[in-house]
Amino acid sequence: MKKVFSIAASLALIAGSSGLAGGLFEEVTFSHVARAGKIYFRDSAEFPMHIRVELTATDLAGKVRKHSTGKFQYDFHGYNQRSAKSTITLHGPRGMMKAALSAAVSSMAPISFLSPDAEKEYVFTVIDQGTDVVSARISRIGQCEPSTWMRDFEALETVCGSFEVRLQKDDFALKSYIFDAGNLPVSANVDFLGPARISGYHAEAEFQKVFLPDDSKPFLVPKQITVTITTDKGKLVISSAYAPDSPRRK
Repeated sequence: MKKVFSIAASLALIAGSSGLAGGLFEEVTFSHVARAGKIYFRDSAEFPMHIRVELTATDLAGKVRKHSTGKFQYDFHGYNQRSAKSTITLHGPRGMMKAALSAAVSSMAPISFLSPDAEKEYVFTVIDQGTDVVSARISRIGQCEPSTWMRDFEALETVCGSFEVRLQKDDFALKSYIFDAGNLPVSANVDFLGPARISGYHAEAEFQKVFLPDDSKPFLVPKQITVTITTDKGKLVISSAYAPDSPRRK
């Protein structure tokens, strides 16, 4: 089965700047995060990848209601900044397509780092600087507007919440992020759990670098995406592991 999705970058996640105490991390600002997002969403290449998707649904007692796995072929066709859209293509088993799309859509969240109005809605704070990685929190200043649950995959129509991002210290490349949605609770019909009230949407993403032939600039692609959806009927956990093929130029 093949499915093509064009994802608009109207995700309501906007990030901001911060004042950093003592000047210790003065070189790390939100502009570095935005720049990392631009590297991830370069639109001059396709990224053919293989994905292994695993889905586990458990009830409130922890009993497994559903456990499935599936393998997919995935292409990220890049992000067009002018139209603010990103397009992906998935080939794989129909029964696991919704889960694969849920993880793929979660990997699009850094589009929000490219918003020109970032400083007005979120505050940026450096929280740790390790040997190789710098961690920062991007937190919304105001409350998130209510959202609705999407029908084609397990995700919110309007994504809004807080990030914890990790940047590679040497080049400030986006290494990983943790995201928690703020526009909850919301009522939805969740696969394998039925009608439920969603109280938590948590996504963790890790990225890896790939290179095109004769191009010294890296591209970022997902390495591991895990989405955990918490409801009053139980939990749905979707995990996707990405392995890149040889990238090809458009």
